[in-house]
Amino acid sequence: MLASFIEPISEAAFYKFVILFGGSFGICNGLCYIVPLRICYEYFPDAKGFVSGVIIGGFGLGSFLFGFISTMLINPENRTSTDGVYDESVTKNVPLALRIFAAIWGSIALIAINFLYPIQKVEKASNNIISTPILHQTKFWLLYAMNFSSVFLGYIVVSNYKVYGSQYISDDLFLTAVGSIACVLGSLRFLWSLVLDRSTYSKVYGSLVLLQLVCGSMITHSVNNPEFYGLLVSLIVFCEGGHFVMLPAHCASVFETAEIGLRAFGYMFSCFGTSCLCGVLV
Repeated sequence: MLASFIEPISEAAFYKFVILFGGSFGICNGLCYIVPLRICYEYFPDAKGFVSGVIIGGFGLGSFLFGFISTMLINPENRTSTDGVYDESVTKNVPLALRIFAAIWGSIALIAINFLYPIQKVEKASNNIISTPILHQTKFWLLYAMNFSSVFLGYIVVSNYKVYGSQYISDDLFLTAVGSIACVLGSLRFLWSLVLDRSTYSKVYGSLVLLQLVCGSMITHSVNNPEFYGLLVSLIVFCEGGHFVMLPAHCASVFETAEIGLRAFGYMFSCFGTSCLCGVLV
């Protein structure tokens, strides 16, 4: 929220904005994943996959809604870009849009706080579980490497589909709609969790990666067909969402206890940010 009040009109202000917005976004985004999952796993210990899907699916619905709102605020006249760059009539609207978003999200957070209430924990029988440190376990690093690699494509597409598509599709509103439809499919990520509750992680994860690879291999050849391009983008985003749903549920079940599993997921969550950063550098 504070970052929205820094207008990057100079080089110094730009770096302040990048540091504050980038840092606070990463920290707050991580908290919005871990805290709700931790609470809801205690209420629904036998449906971790479904719980993960519903909670994280909310991120997709939010992107769908605010995708259209951001376009209406920033580019209401549906102007097209030149070499991926919009003119001043569009860029000047960005600071005000960020402030409006900050006010909306702050209001939502204040409302949500009023619905929080303490959890009545059930006393558990004491046990003598001896746990190897999470970062010393081979399965942790295998899961980390798997998800770092497989989420890479999704981040590249999410970050660049509009810039790349605008070179062939001169309709900013259509590309915004593609992103919003992709977010709707992303919000259906709980479907992955439903399948995970009835199957094994290796089978579901393997199917996700296979679908993602097929779509990724065709996306550069689909830009001459806007509808097909939009379909492929949406399917890749759907697959990307599956990572966020399945990984916390799998960690909660594969480690010694759900609590240790969620702690492992907290460490493992960094693989998404690292993969995103590598995608930007590529």
